[in-house]
Amino acid sequence: MRSKLLHIVMLMFTLLSMLSCDRSSADEITIGIPDGPSVISLIRLIDNPPVIEGKQVKFVIHSEPLQIQALMVQKKLDFAMLPTVMAANLYNKNVDYRLLAVPVWGTLYIVTNDSSLHDTSDLHDRTVHIFGQGTTADVLFRHFMQQKQLDNLKIDYSYFTNQEVALGLLNRTIQTAIVSEPLVSMMVAKDPQIRIISELTVESGQQHLQQNIFAQTAFVVNADLAVENPGLVEKVLSHVEASCIAVRIRPENTARLLFQHKHTDDIGIAMRSIPLCNIKYVRANEIREELNQYLRIFFTFDPASIGGKLPDDQFIVDEE
Repeated sequence: MRSKLLHIVMLMFTLLSMLSCDRSSADEITIGIPDGPSVISLIRLIDNPPVIEGKQVKFVIHSEPLQIQALMVQKKLDFAMLPTVMAANLYNKNVDYRLLAVPVWGTLYIVTNDSSLHDTSDLHDRTVHIFGQGTTADVLFRHFMQQKQLDNLKIDYSYFTNQEVALGLLNRTIQTAIVSEPLVSMMVAKDPQIRIISELTVESGQQHLQQNIFAQTAFVVNADLAVENPGLVEKVLSHVEASCIAVRIRPENTARLLFQHKHTDDIGIAMRSIPLCNIKYVRANEIREELNQYLRIFFTFDPASIGGKLPDDQFIVDEE
């Protein structure tokens, strides 16, 4: 009897564990996003989460994309925003989330506190600090160096986070670095001698493509949901697009919402940061070639960053 009871308890525990890995409850839609530009792009929805087909939209916000990735691996999210490179890597490792749209188009900047540096041509024989080898910042800066023919330039990886690099610039322990928004705006507000030398752009090199192919952030959907309810997916996308548009045309209101939800403690800095976040909603199926070119850069410089291969055609969801 005791053995049978133990067996029943273990079975119930197993079933509960399995249920905990479901995308979400039947009455909600979960969207996981990291803090920073992703939150800025969706702050209108975060402020007033809609109910879609009787399901309440619920946002799961974490400080780092890796935390969003962990939830995706567990299939606990219906939708997510994270770096496009990370999304491709997960897809190639059979974590089946498909690419719907690109809401953020580059938030990385070459920044300095050195008054003798004026543009990228002055970077020859200099040291540039980057947070993490093999990161998006690292791969794209190496590509940028190649495109701009920057010689004898040393990359220093001794700092591991965007925040550490920013602190190094403020403390004058380093002179030049790649830093992401919104930290760039925060640094400039604290120290006006810190300047942007250049945006870290990724040019296509082909006239028929849009010039900047820095498709930095992906909005993805759990593949099961995409198949089960494509209509709901389209409705969610319409809300995402509307939020991105509102952020661009109403930066002051956006800054107030960011302050209200404690994603910034300074409305002025938030307003300065919003245009530098390059928020622009673009449907992924409209820019297949640009996305492939962007991911091919990572495949060339660091194949492991996207899972060792380019994603197949099913990675991008076609519009209904």
